[in-house]
Amino acid sequence: MSSVANSGLGSRECLQCGFIIDDREITDCPKCDAVLGKQTDGSIRTVDIAHHQKTLSEAVDKLRKAVNRHRKGKAESLRVIVGGGIIREGIIASLNQMRARRLIKDYQPEKGNSGAYVLKLK
Repeated sequence: MSSVANSGLGSRECLQCGFIIDDREITDCPKCDAVLGKQTDGSIRTVDIAHHQKTLSEAVDKLRKAVNRHRKGKAESLRVIVGGGIIREGIIASLNQMRARRLIKDYQPEKGNSGAYVLKLK
């Protein structure tokens, strides 16, 4: 799969063909027709939603904002730090809803770390 790289403040580059796109509203590359929103560089971003005395409601809100922000970027996955308490247990319903609504492709616990999930965005 190809990627979109940010090449400036208001522009991005289709890494499938290298064309620079200045309009953020364009969804397909004008040169090669690649779907820009599905392109990824295979990277994983990390967000911590569990620490700093967050409530479950605050954590869910932070999760939704992070997913929305990173779905628009080039990352393939989002690593979500959920900790070991109430947030880890309570976040499953939100992850299931996001998967059902196709906001994320899938999620799984991080291997060797029960306090984090890896969400597949693209």
